[in-house]
Amino acid sequence: MGYDRASYQRNKADALFRMGFHAEVVGKVEEAAAKYERAIAADPRHYRSYVQLSRLYARKGDEGRAAHYRSAAERCRIGDSPDRSPERRQRTPPPSLISRVLEPSGAETPEPDRDEEVRRMLPHVWGPFFGRFDSLREVQRSSVPVVLRGDNAMIIAPTASGKTEAIFAPLAERMISEGWTGLSVLYISPTKALAEDIAQRLMDMVDGLDIQVGQRNGDTKTFNEKNPQNILVTTPESLDSLMSRKPECLRDIKAVVMDELHMLDGSYRGGPAQGADTPPARGDGDRAGVLRHDR
Repeated sequence: MGYDRASYQRNKADALFRMGFHAEVVGKVEEAAAKYERAIAADPRHYRSYVQLSRLYARKGDEGRAAHYRSAAERCRIGDSPDRSPERRQRTPPPSLISRVLEPSGAETPEPDRDEEVRRMLPHVWGPFFGRFDSLREVQRSSVPVVLRGDNAMIIAPTASGKTEAIFAPLAERMISEGWTGLSVLYISPTKALAEDIAQRLMDMVDGLDIQVGQRNGDTKTFNEKNPQNILVTTPESLDSLMSRKPECLRDIKAVVMDELHMLDGSYRGGPAQGADTPPARGDGDRAGVLRHDR
């Protein structure tokens, strides 16, 4: 086999990106930025590095640099070189398996009538998931009906905008009202830290409901393979291991949720998730995710 410099550079960029992301997770922002820059130097079309740099500088208040990296990421996403601006661009259409793309925008305003409509849709789980809030967020008003219908959807919204409740409240409602048993919902996180955080939040939300949450990652394994919990929170690597060793654990899954989708798409880590029958896609907003239903 001959030497493939392009593949080598892409792999190098992926490795640098992973190092940068882990540095960012533990708060080493400058180190993370340097790694992302090196990833771009290795592969000027490394979409995920542009995205992370745009978010990093936006959080630091440097909107000029954030806009620069957002623009470069967009050109990568639609197939143009980051260092040139064509006169005409066309967005890549959403994958055919994704029936809805939800990206709420604009200022958050109270809408009690719409909130009441959502409350009536969630008779079993409204209290545990939303009872502590004075008002719903727009992503929640938009997403709950879509998830309840069983549509495949991409949900794009900033961090801490309420996407976890927007997705899992209707899934929990269906779990109870439709009598889902066994492992019904698979949640895939790109990092162990995020998986741990989401698992704990979900356990708090479903406390008092007849719903169990299990974890499976490199550090924590509470998932019971012989008697699976209803929701499994895992990482791509742990999912790959489970699919190889105990594929029968996944036979009753009704929905798959992928968080931070841009972190997995186009990389080797996305393979297990696609094996779980989740459509690959890209999102520009923080914490973009795909929800796939098996109806």
